[in-house]
Amino acid sequence: MSQKCIIVGMSHAGIHLATSLRQYGWQGEILMIGNEDILPYHRPPLSKTFLKKQSDTTLIYPESNFEKYQIQFRLSTSVDFIQIHNKSIELDSGEVINYDKLALCTGGRARKLNIRGSKLEGVHYLRDIRDAQKLREHLKYVKKVVIIGAGFIGLEIAAVLVEQGIEVTVVEANSRILSRNLDEAMSNYFMQLHAEHGVEIKTNIGIREIQGQHHVESVLCDDGSKFDADAVIIGIGVIPNVELALTAELEIENGIVVDKFACTSNIDIVAAGDCTFFPSNHLQRSVRLECLANAVDQAKTAAATLSGNSIPHSALPWFWSEQYDKRLQVAGVIDHYEQVIIRQSFANGGFSRLYFQGNVLKMAVCVNSAKDFITAKQLIVQKTALDLNVVQTQSDLKKCVLKK
Repeated sequence: MSQKCIIVGMSHAGIHLATSLRQYGWQGEILMIGNEDILPYHRPPLSKTFLKKQSDTTLIYPESNFEKYQIQFRLSTSVDFIQIHNKSIELDSGEVINYDKLALCTGGRARKLNIRGSKLEGVHYLRDIRDAQKLREHLKYVKKVVIIGAGFIGLEIAAVLVEQGIEVTVVEANSRILSRNLDEAMSNYFMQLHAEHGVEIKTNIGIREIQGQHHVESVLCDDGSKFDADAVIIGIGVIPNVELALTAELEIENGIVVDKFACTSNIDIVAAGDCTFFPSNHLQRSVRLECLANAVDQAKTAAATLSGNSIPHSALPWFWSEQYDKRLQVAGVIDHYEQVIIRQSFANGGFSRLYFQGNVLKMAVCVNSAKDFITAKQLIVQKTALDLNVVQTQSDLKKCVLKK
């Protein structure tokens, strides 16, 4: 008897889960349901080349692959409820569909700033293709932009806009930029990089209100400072979409709780991607990561689980950012480290900051240093001891490994 797997969410996690199901031998029906009107597409370019008008939306896989893998789609469709007692979902249309296995790849949504003026015309968030299209169209007519939030999305957008001749001010509530992902030294590096390109960044400052009659005119801060703006872009974090999981009474804690096999508290339901709270083999604690690489790896684990295999999710988290001519690549996430060793590559201003616990590499932050990044990922996973006396000078990190 053929089984049906329903995947809710057409994210990177969702589509990689679907294709991996076939690769693991799933013979039954696969149905993907998403509330957007477009097949799964690449999201990282939305804050980069897409805003530069250098690219349009590209699908993660060509449509021919979906035919090859026999994946069915329901676009522009929301799932309102999960009935676990009869293993069914209810769509926003009222239609009820039964499943044998269910995968939740519901991702997250932009955290909203609820202050006076936050609903004025000209206030933008950037989470999906429609957000990006609306922002790109508006940018044709603006000269001054205030970006609220100095995370990667905010700073990537700032780099794109200032290169288009737009005056950009970034306002951050924390004492430094990129504080969630990087240490103080790297925060200062990117602070200086943006200053050199003309972006004004204000830290440790809150927003009182966004001012204007019908359209954005200015942003008023808590300290009384005021910045004129034709547009305001808000990037203050992501909230995991757990509402559907709650209808199934799944365990929730900063996301949908899953184990190392991507299983939820219901045996027939898995979850993957930004919406999950999972045990990190790397950190030795549970975390929720807004990270493309993690979403893809966890989706493959979920697909293996649904197919009757047991492949624990243990991949090293890594991520990247592009700002101006700098490509930042980060391998690993850490809570504590004992020392940092800096390696200069001298090519394109490249360098790497390597974070050690004892003589074991735990995290690498690389700027225009792809070779170090690739090697560092391997060394972190292998938990290999390195000779710290030569790490700074040896051209090849692999040659720093201590012989047993």
